[in-house]
Amino acid sequence: MRIGVLAARAGVTQKAVRYYERCGLLDPGRTDSGYRDFDERELLVVRAIRQSQSLGLHAKDLRDVVAHVARGTAPCKTVRALIAEQRAEVARKIDELRAFDSMLAALERTRSSTGSQECAILARVEPHDRSVRKRTAAKTNFHKS
Repeated sequence: MRIGVLAARAGVTQKAVRYYERCGLLDPGRTDSGYRDFDERELLVVRAIRQSQSLGLHAKDLRDVVAHVARGTAPCKTVRALIAEQRAEVARKIDELRAFDSMLAALERTRSSTGSQECAILARVEPHDRSVRKRTAAKTNFHKS
């Protein structure tokens, strides 16, 4: 089947199919005229990728899952390990956010100085604290591949 048919049946875009191919998750054959030629196995692979992504897993981390699907074996053990890694990452992000929230709460309780052109709240924030906030904000974005 051609890329458009595969994408429609799997519920993804053609761009996503090409991305999965670039990641090495798909290896379609080619027609004589050079078009990608996907079979039912690739359809199962793309569906497994989509299901895994709904759990927050990234396409680039799914090589072992795809290998199981391609062999016709259940990838449960591999998926379970990836989920455990994902949960550890979520726990780390929660800890970072709690620490950041505590810092914000402490700053919120800071009394404003009077007669000064400097904000007492901002004066208490170390440049390091600002970089922690930026790193925390960047790390808490859940990316889908």
